[in-house]
Amino acid sequence: MENNNLVKHSLIKKEDINPSQFTLSLLGEAYRLNILSLEETENIQMQIMSTLSERIMKFTRGESCSVKTETAENILLSIFYCIDAYLMSFDEADESIFTLQTKSIKNIYEEGLALAKTYANECRLLLAVVQQSKIDVELHAYNTTIDEGFSGCFDEYDADFSAHDTTANIDYPVLFDDATMCGISYVKQYLTKLNLENQFCGLLPISEINSLLNNYGSIYEFDYRDMLINIFQLVLSNSIFSLLLGNSAKKLSITKDECALLQDKLRPLNENDCYYLVEKAIEMIISELAITQPDLQNYMRKFKNALAKELMNYVKRSNLEKLIITTQSESIKTINIFEQGSKMDDDSFKDLVEEMLLCKSATDKFNIIKSDIQCLDDFIDILSADCIFDDEYTEIFSMLSDIELAMLVIKICENAPHIDILSASTDNMHLTQNEIVWQEKCISHLKSLSEDRIAEITKLSKSIQQ
Repeated sequence: MENNNLVKHSLIKKEDINPSQFTLSLLGEAYRLNILSLEETENIQMQIMSTLSERIMKFTRGESCSVKTETAENILLSIFYCIDAYLMSFDEADESIFTLQTKSIKNIYEEGLALAKTYANECRLLLAVVQQSKIDVELHAYNTTIDEGFSGCFDEYDADFSAHDTTANIDYPVLFDDATMCGISYVKQYLTKLNLENQFCGLLPISEINSLLNNYGSIYEFDYRDMLINIFQLVLSNSIFSLLLGNSAKKLSITKDECALLQDKLRPLNENDCYYLVEKAIEMIISELAITQPDLQNYMRKFKNALAKELMNYVKRSNLEKLIITTQSESIKTINIFEQGSKMDDDSFKDLVEEMLLCKSATDKFNIIKSDIQCLDDFIDILSADCIFDDEYTEIFSMLSDIELAMLVIKICENAPHIDILSASTDNMHLTQNEIVWQEKCISHLKSLSEDRIAEITKLSKSIQQ
């Protein structure tokens, strides 16, 4: 609704008002700037005290208009909380002032009370969603906050007389927490952000996330399970760095050598270049993970300014390894997984294939491969076992390390005169149809990688073959 009076109120910016005492701060600033007269200000204050009297009568069920000082103060805080909630729901401070001028405090309070009750109901639903989207990690603060932190919080919430008070026990930090908020409004924004972070992390292999957390703990020589760290920030950061290296967004493991390679790659860039690279990487992650939810997209994009600035500072000081969470030597890790040992027996292999057929995503299948397959021959057999389909091949190949891909290159080129990824093909090979499918998918994925990474995989293939 248009109102000519709004023009004169533009002197006040909402961000300049103290959010923890929004109404009182707004009244003080409006009076100071002569937007509200002394008479208007005093009238608003009288209406607040009248509302307090009415709430006390309701609290005592009409039996008394007086209560203990502590109780009266608590009810007054509840009133202010509801008034604040309603006035803060407007985009601009001038709209809040216009509301104070044109609506009674009783009406504003009732609107705010309704908002507080709505927030509580929304929080109940949000908590159920957060508990459903919870990822399987051993971080204590994360688990206890989700599992126990809100126990009884909403059932005990008393919007009528203690709207400002909640019993939530929150230890786990979300990335963009708003500490200026309080009460049920704070709980709502917290659960909303935690749900977005869970949704993002749920799109990546849980084995990669757990490995990342373990590496983080190792770097700082602490048990990560007892640390107050934000999983989303660590995962998104390494996902961005992985893309900058030409890897998949789902591959969170980064070696010290790769970190050094990225340091050299970024060294000549200025701050604007770093900002652009981070911005582009986030958009690539959104695309690769098929993230269509605008709220999650915007939440991820909000991270780019902080990371780009931090990235530039570390590159300038030539200590990017302090920012990137690096892992142990890939070669050691991978040989343990794909060493040439005894193959699975037929029954075990059949059970594994059936288990993979029940999986709903390539990420789930990749997790099974990582946890259950200990032999390269079994891995190659799985690729030909009619349990991986279409784009799932590409997703799985994108989550493999360079040395794991190098081993597949050796298999693909075993009948070729020499290893050459760019000229590799399945032509003139005596292969089954299933073998042709996975090898063509692998060749296609390899050719889509950056030149530097193709060269590194080729080098590893030749080294292993010797």
